[in-house]
Amino acid sequence: STGFKLNSTDNKVNGNNHIYVYMAIRRGPLAEPTSATEVFNVSNSTNSNVIPTGFNVDMNINTTTNAQNKHLITRLMGNKSLKTNDTSSESDRGSVKWFDDLSNHINLNTSWWSTNADLISWSWKRAPGYFDVCCYSGSSGTQNISHNLGVQPEMIWIKNRDSSDLWVVQVTSLGARKYLNLDGTGAAVSLPTWNGKDYFANTLPTASVFTVGGGSGYDPVGSAGYNYIAYLFATLAGVSKVGSYTGTNSSLTIDCGF
Repeated sequence: STGFKLNSTDNKVNGNNHIYVYMAIRRGPLAEPTSATEVFNVSNSTNSNVIPTGFNVDMNINTTTNAQNKHLITRLMGNKSLKTNDTSSESDRGSVKWFDDLSNHINLNTSWWSTNADLISWSWKRAPGYFDVCCYSGSSGTQNISHNLGVQPEMIWIKNRDSSDLWVVQVTSLGARKYLNLDGTGAAVSLPTWNGKDYFANTLPTASVFTVGGGSGYDPVGSAGYNYIAYLFATLAGVSKVGSYTGTNSSLTIDCGF
């Protein structure tokens, strides 16, 4: 999230004592969105899986009206996919081109939906103060993972991309010692867990980093040898809202401010 890595000693890119030139250009946008239509789209389609969104998509969740699976695809994952309702590791979908065929569209012509499916699609664009995506590798110890949200995340989804592990959800308002499970229906789980693991190292996220534990037993968030992806959400006035409410067992109105 702050640069790039060279994992090879190939002389073309990383020979010992050789000098190389590179150019890096920061991705946009650099300013907070002023309208939800700039960064979020929900669509229903029965005629085509090429969905107009009005922006270049960074993350999409798609399903059909009669399907259980909720497929999640992300620009940073390329041709890999996950399921928000499932613990399985990422799946390689071959030569799909979800994000690259058309500007301001998402192409959901995939192996899991037919072209006449009653498709429902939710699309997000990364933007300051609203939504960000981070890929990182696990470690033998606690890590501070840099992000570009620019504000404190109010909710973070974390998934092990290489192994069948639960989706861990950190909600800032619950504190640093609880998490929820995106793919399950259980109540918030208190940390440290039964084996003494503290997924967030008793640390709340900040405007620049979020913290994950590492080492043996931290497979859902940060074990060495695994790759992870995190989705960060925040409240942006007039655009998005992350919050909570207490049920009343009767009619209840939730004010989102827009």
